[in-house]
Amino acid sequence: MVRVEHEMSEKLKEKVDLEFARVAQDMKQKLKITTVAMVVGITTFGSSTAENRYRPFYRCKIARDRKNENHLFEWIDEALTEEIWMVDVKHERVAQGITMFEERVMEKVKSEMVRVEHEMSEKLKEKVDLEFARVAQEMKQKLKIATVAMVVVGAIVRIWTSLTV
Repeated sequence: MVRVEHEMSEKLKEKVDLEFARVAQDMKQKLKITTVAMVVGITTFGSSTAENRYRPFYRCKIARDRKNENHLFEWIDEALTEEIWMVDVKHERVAQGITMFEERVMEKVKSEMVRVEHEMSEKLKEKVDLEFARVAQEMKQKLKIATVAMVVVGAIVRIWTSLTV
């Protein structure tokens, strides 16, 4: 019985490990976190306007050299705020994914426990029924012996009373 429980728990652990690996791989694919590397041509500058004196910003070198182009200009503090917001969003998705994973694992664990419990209860019922049948057979055998013994004792008593009277 203990060996069966151990085998069941090993199978359950194996299933949970496989499900965890599958969900982790799933999450990696869904959340492909792309790291923005320092791209050649992007430089940090400090503003020289009175309104934003020394405020740092990113700007493409090409846009700086060509006065008619204005692409890739962003204040560093705003860029960092955006990055933090994006990380928060990704973090929330990861947290939701983990919660969903936990729920699925718990559902699977519960269903596996119900299945194992049902299987063990069936095996136990089968063993109890077999033991019950064995004991009933043993009792029938003993009852037959007791009946034969009573018949023999009755016959002996009858013979003895008929001889002594």
